[in-house]
Amino acid sequence: GVCPLTAEKVVVNGTLMFRHEGTIGSACPGMYVQAWDDVVFGKICPGIAFALLFGNLWYAWMAAKLAGAEGRLDVTALPYGVNTPAGFIAAFNIMLPIMFQRLSTPDPKEWAEGVWKVGCSVIFVSGLFEVGGILIGNFLKRSTSRAALYGPITGVGFVWLAFIPIIGLNREPLIGVIPFALCFTGFFANAGGGIYKSGVVSILMLGVSTVLKWLNVGKFYELREGLADVVEQRWDMYAGKNSMSAFTPLSALGDVGDYVSVLVPVAIQSFVETIENVDAAATLGDAYNVREAMLADGLGTCVGAIFGATLPTTVYIGHVRHKRIGARAGYSILNGVIFFILLMSGIFPTIFAIVDDVGVGLVLLVVGLIVVQFIFEKCNPRHYPAICVGLMFIIADPWFFDLFGPGSSDFSEPATRSTDRYRGLGNMAAGGGIMCSLVVTQIVCDMIDLRFVRGAVWSVVACLFSEFGLMHGNNPVKGEGDAVRAGQVVVSGSAEAAVVRGQLLTSYVDGGSYRQLAVYPEGFRPPVDVNQSWGLNESWRWAAAYAVLAVFLLAHVPFQRMGMIPPPIMDNGYSSNTSTLELATKKPPKPEESAVDGGDKTKDGADGQAAVEMP
Repeated sequence: GVCPLTAEKVVVNGTLMFRHEGTIGSACPGMYVQAWDDVVFGKICPGIAFALLFGNLWYAWMAAKLAGAEGRLDVTALPYGVNTPAGFIAAFNIMLPIMFQRLSTPDPKEWAEGVWKVGCSVIFVSGLFEVGGILIGNFLKRSTSRAALYGPITGVGFVWLAFIPIIGLNREPLIGVIPFALCFTGFFANAGGGIYKSGVVSILMLGVSTVLKWLNVGKFYELREGLADVVEQRWDMYAGKNSMSAFTPLSALGDVGDYVSVLVPVAIQSFVETIENVDAAATLGDAYNVREAMLADGLGTCVGAIFGATLPTTVYIGHVRHKRIGARAGYSILNGVIFFILLMSGIFPTIFAIVDDVGVGLVLLVVGLIVVQFIFEKCNPRHYPAICVGLMFIIADPWFFDLFGPGSSDFSEPATRSTDRYRGLGNMAAGGGIMCSLVVTQIVCDMIDLRFVRGAVWSVVACLFSEFGLMHGNNPVKGEGDAVRAGQVVVSGSAEAAVVRGQLLTSYVDGGSYRQLAVYPEGFRPPVDVNQSWGLNESWRWAAAYAVLAVFLLAHVPFQRMGMIPPPIMDNGYSSNTSTLELATKKPPKPEESAVDGGDKTKDGADGQAAVEMP
């Protein structure tokens, strides 16, 4: 094939080809990669810039209103940025399947722009769904344990913000070891206050790792000359340029219906994360209106999509950290303006090429660990097992994705020694594991609290979600109608599994065996033995399992009413403990106050913190 994206287009016997330096051929993979890079840096980044400016200005305004209403000067604005968990879902469950579906497009530029337009349209509708969450947001908050609401955000903080960067550290330990140490001496030592001046530790971490990268300390990086070539190339191609075009990205709204099975979980996850983060801010004294925050997030996502963003935006996990360093409303304005300039000017690709990715990951490690620590401290210890169960679904996401080779567009031929683990991971990781992390954690909390009726209600919700692929949506039917052979899988909700005419998204039994399912296109019957232990839609088995679980929980209700089982615990697992971060944000007591209070450890417990009420 011909690789330079600047090659001349020619038509040979009715087929689009490319000519470069006298050579004529079809587009090679490198042209598709370059075309997508151009879309990312020239169209998607400017769209994100508008979303970040819009949202950060709105949240600065909200902080100013709250400060005025309460007569305080220490109100911290909610941090606003790309929605990390929903972003991963959008990337791997929306954009990636669309890319593979459209690879038959002979023109790489046309392919990249087509994928981009569909992605923008899906995210725009997702933003509208998020605004619709205003109607049920407060109800969901009242009806859900804190551990369940925090389940997805804990998982994302642990896996994507902490675990993945640790893997990067182990790839390049000589580059990452000093930034890794700075994580803990700068952010977790001294009761969470760190031992260095606030605001410089993150810069120091990035500086150290970047210098070491450019000193050729890394084993798996290119040498300095190669790194410099990449930086120069990025500057020449993108600096001072962007190809943003407002409203054009929404020209593919007619295709959105094909991706509803992915769009809905993304929207649900987005407004659930907004609720979680607003709730976390309230525990630190900044009580914002959750409905206004959901409106800002949803409209911000829509604004970004209008200008070219393919990722949703939201209140992100970080308010606790910003509170600790004394940030107010002004930082939100500064954040929005700086990112707007960087993403609109085309400078960001060059900066991205200069800075070391291991150092960037370790800065994210700090945020992830702070979030996980904070959430465990603010939940009742009896719900710790439930939080851990929720973590497992998010952990399964990268593990499952890494089982397949880079050329496995249909998630076939898993490279694993354990087929049993592979099949289980497929059922856990579908949709990023986000909905499972929330709902299963809630059911476990209700079982721990002996709230059998509410646990049964959530089990019914899980049953319905599984029936329609919002949970455990592991569907091994390819879009072109082929049955996937044993040992292959396609994630339900992807474009491949949802767009074929006549294919059902629901799961039900057919064929004389509970293991065989009728979920395939019209006129097609999969040539498999009905007694095979794998079906055409795995989520139906979980739907049945949750129905059984609901009956099991309800069977306990009469015994509880007769006094044979202890009464339920009704506090939703909220802990009155003061978190390490809250302690770090408080001003140190005056000497005379310390003299009065410091020696009394009999009231609250040996460590001076409030004793935890155990069931």
